[in-house]
Amino acid sequence: EGPSSIVSPLVRRILDDGGVDHRTVVGTGPGGTVTRRDAEAAVANGPTDDVPVPLTPGLRRMAAHMVETVRTSPHGFVAVEVDGSVFDQLDAHGGVSSDGTVISYDAVVIVAAVRALAEFPFFNATLAGDDLVEHRTINVGILHSLQPAGMLVPVIHAAGGLTLRSMARRLADLTERVATRQLSADDLIGGTIAVLPAPTPSTLVGVPLLIQPNVAALSIGAVREVPVVSDVNGERVISVGRRVVLGLSFDHRVADPTSAALYLERVGELLGSISIDAER
Repeated sequence: EGPSSIVSPLVRRILDDGGVDHRTVVGTGPGGTVTRRDAEAAVANGPTDDVPVPLTPGLRRMAAHMVETVRTSPHGFVAVEVDGSVFDQLDAHGGVSSDGTVISYDAVVIVAAVRALAEFPFFNATLAGDDLVEHRTINVGILHSLQPAGMLVPVIHAAGGLTLRSMARRLADLTERVATRQLSADDLIGGTIAVLPAPTPSTLVGVPLLIQPNVAALSIGAVREVPVVSDVNGERVISVGRRVVLGLSFDHRVADPTSAALYLERVGELLGSISIDAER
């Protein structure tokens, strides 16, 4: 139980606000009374006991899946920095399509990533025993953090044939329904590859765990302005350019770092070939 102390309501409030259990404080006042000075000193020294905080249901579900995916899949990870000049084009149009649809940076990257899967179909796949099942349909799961804790992975189904404008609409709709808790059960099933957008504007790169039974998960870093060295008429010139780091977590049973890096480089090439003028 701890020390037996006399605690006034005011002093108890100071202790409660500071996260200190009043039963752990030894009073120096008459008859063992805990004085205001005792309370302030106890708060300044921090809580005296660890406090067990039960995991929320969302955290428990996430924890169970993360433990299972690490147990199931030997994870590998590769990150590649790619050119982000396409975002200058997007910004020049105010980040919107010709019909007013808002186009996010993530939508542009996801379009390039989906197109690159045509050359790397083994990343849009699942393992079934000793067989790798390559899916003809590309269903992109988007990892969304739920605050204060937990995660959802709603899915953009049949993403393979989407234009940039259509991808932007689908991504915005999914994000809105996550925020308003209006997802259906069908929105949460069938993903064949996952994407982790940058959690914050300062995130360089994320390292997602695989969403079982997928064998790949792409991460998108924040778009940054960095010094870029280029060759202009034989002269080395330093200018400001935009770059983004793309990462790929992959199942080492079906792929290796070289194939992961080649896929990311191809995503970067396709990203650079997107014409915002033509596709918006």
